[in-house]
Amino acid sequence: MTPRVYRVPFGTLSIDEALCTGCGACVSACPYGLIALKDDGAGAVLVEPDGCTACSACRSVCPAAAIVVRLTSSTDA
Repeated sequence: MTPRVYRVPFGTLSIDEALCTGCGACVSACPYGLIALKDDGAGAVLVEPDGCTACSACRSVCPAAAIVVRLTSSTDA
């Protein structure tokens, strides 16, 4: 299974469902409330990509390293 990649205003955020344990740490860590657990509890989803600032709060608390944040530089098109 490939990670689900979301385009966010400052780059991309991906959540690898194969690694995600559904612990909910990222949900609690997101200062904007943009991450939620799936209804079946099998992983997390970014519910509002346009609001994500790529602050990496979710990534920094993920015990499974299932979240990757990649920033886009101002020179990237």
